[in-house]
Amino acid sequence: MLRPCVGINPNDAKAWNNKGNALAELKRYEEAFACFDHALEIDPNDAVAWYNKGRPLDNLKRYEEAIACDDRALAIDANYAHAWGNKGRVLSELKRYEEAITCFDRALAIDPNYTYAWNLKGNALRGLTRYDEVIACYDRTLNIDPGYAYAWNNKASHWTSSSATRRHLRAATARWKLTPPSPWPGSTRASC
Repeated sequence: MLRPCVGINPNDAKAWNNKGNALAELKRYEEAFACFDHALEIDPNDAVAWYNKGRPLDNLKRYEEAIACDDRALAIDANYAHAWGNKGRVLSELKRYEEAITCFDRALAIDPNYTYAWNLKGNALRGLTRYDEVIACYDRTLNIDPGYAYAWNNKASHWTSSSATRRHLRAATARWKLTPPSPWPGSTRASC
């Protein structure tokens, strides 16, 4: 299906870029890299092609190469929010959370409604145990897009795994053992 697109004009960088994206979605990464490289031979200043080349590198856990591609994209277009977001995600994978947060903040300065960056910033903050800020990021994501499943999942995961939540549950359980809730709403327990 993509063969005719690049066959019509073999010097169309966007067609090679799109073919690379399709192949990357099919997890045919080596073929995708060849397409991105061809697009970049035609137009070495195509920030989108550099960004797209970095995404499958990230999937292959070739993180430093992915960062280098994002850096190339950002050298061409410093206002490319998706490249900032992807670089932040890769840095988070490397547990370089402070650097990741800087990238997410750059992406959000460009696009304040970029849910991907808000959600992943929450994950990076969680990695730094900055828990009061974590939920704010997930909530911001969900205010922008209430159907963003990853943010719902991350928020629930945070609440069920955070040490603060475990402390609250232990305290509530201890309190319940001392003063069980009344079976009748609104009633008070008589004291002896």
